[in-house]
Amino acid sequence: QTRLSLVRAAVRLFRESGYEATTVDDIASAAGCSRRTFFRYFGTKEDVLLQETREMLADFRAFVSEPVPGLTRWDQIRTGTLAAIRRLAEPSSGIEELTIASWLNEPAIAKHFSAILAELERIIATALGEERGVDPDLDLATQFMARATTAACTAAIHVHVKTHGDLRQQFEQVFTMLE
Repeated sequence: QTRLSLVRAAVRLFRESGYEATTVDDIASAAGCSRRTFFRYFGTKEDVLLQETREMLADFRAFVSEPVPGLTRWDQIRTGTLAAIRRLAEPSSGIEELTIASWLNEPAIAKHFSAILAELERIIATALGEERGVDPDLDLATQFMARATTAACTAAIHVHVKTHGDLRQQFEQVFTMLE
């Protein structure tokens, strides 16, 4: 509850005052807790908007790192991505429209989100390269699919922010297009 209160307070303050103008103390106060409590849940102000995304990336990495019998690595990538999006789209997750929009539009957050996307590309390339028996850094098809998948996911997020459409449905469309 406290974590969710902090996220909601931060998102509200970012919307009202702007990301740069909002301090950790502002967020803690608005959530009815102390600065110390804030730092029990988050390491930085950026983490309010990105921590769950980093956790989802770690879960995704674990899911695709080892082959699952009966699934191709592409099937694992699709399944793992759609599971992450279902989690992200849950109303109780604490991720609100402004949070998702900040990944693309808030310079301080977009820089960190780009690093997350680069890691996603590496995870996808590694999984596909292992299945194909190739060095993922040297194989054009592997690099193409990893980068195309990440770009397509970013496009789905962009369209979601602009249209407020169903994020899960947009990601399903992305994978249909990629296939």
